[in-house]
Amino acid sequence: KNLVSVRCDLPDHSGKTEYTWYIAPSPDSEWEKLQGIRTDEIVLLTSYVEKYLKCEIICSIKDGDEKISASVISTKPVEYRGNPNTDWFRDAGFGIMVHYLKPVIVSDGGAKEWNDAVNSFSVEKFANQAKEADVGYVMFTPGQKNSGQYTIL
Repeated sequence: KNLVSVRCDLPDHSGKTEYTWYIAPSPDSEWEKLQGIRTDEIVLLTSYVEKYLKCEIICSIKDGDEKISASVISTKPVEYRGNPNTDWFRDAGFGIMVHYLKPVIVSDGGAKEWNDAVNSFSVEKFANQAKEADVGYVMFTPGQKNSGQYTIL
């Protein structure tokens, strides 16, 4: 993921620091507050592309009501740079999502029937069929919700 961070040297006597992020189509237009982002670092979403970011920093001074503040505005709009961790998913195109769940596969069976169903599943046959269909990815989920199972990519 692509991140933007605001780093600053604060006085030793500084207290709590607050960060508020904004977005706008240009530096001199009206700024829209990005709700819920209160840290010195944000993840760059694709909805931010071609827009400017601004961070307002407010630092309280310990033992007093005094505050110091600063605003930092990006010098150019956010650029799309991709994400190597997720671009493969976008580029893969068509995919298959399989929910291989006991209540569906062996709705009336117990552990023995479930184990028999799992053991008879042919990964090679499934992979060949997916390849023939020109599938870019497969998400295989052997469980659901609170089952303790996880998705396998």
